[in-house]
Amino acid sequence: MKADELQVIERAYELVVWLSSHLENFPKSYKFTLAERMGTRLYEVLELLIEAKYSRERQPLLKRVNLHLEVLRFQSRIAKDTRCWSIDNYGSAARKIDEVGKLVGGWLRRTNSSEGAANEAIRQPVERIDQFPAPAAVRSKGASPKAKPKECGDLPF
Repeated sequence: MKADELQVIERAYELVVWLSSHLENFPKSYKFTLAERMGTRLYEVLELLIEAKYSRERQPLLKRVNLHLEVLRFQSRIAKDTRCWSIDNYGSAARKIDEVGKLVGGWLRRTNSSEGAANEAIRQPVERIDQFPAPAAVRSKGASPKAKPKECGDLPF
């Protein structure tokens, strides 16, 4: 599991490096709007993944990463449609974003299943009190530990 976490962080890091070099080539009219927003969002993805690696509450962080990746998909498409990127650059970006998304989705599923197992252990039925032997003060003299305890009104105190 730790190797998978490192793999998704490594792929996100590679995406940051690749995308950073390609955002520099945006035309001036898009450099300070679309390119800046894409770069900021991508750094947020990397930061959230690192935070999730060291957090006990991973699920909300990973869901935010998924949301950021979905927005990045649309921003990449806008970059292609506005001719800031070539079709090849768009295809490369889409593949890299999808790869990170699949790794995050797998991590999220594992987190859900492990939290589900922990919650299931908490929800296990508690054994009924009458399955345990009664204390010595409650048992009648000479009775075996498996004997039925006396009624509350029959207790000596």
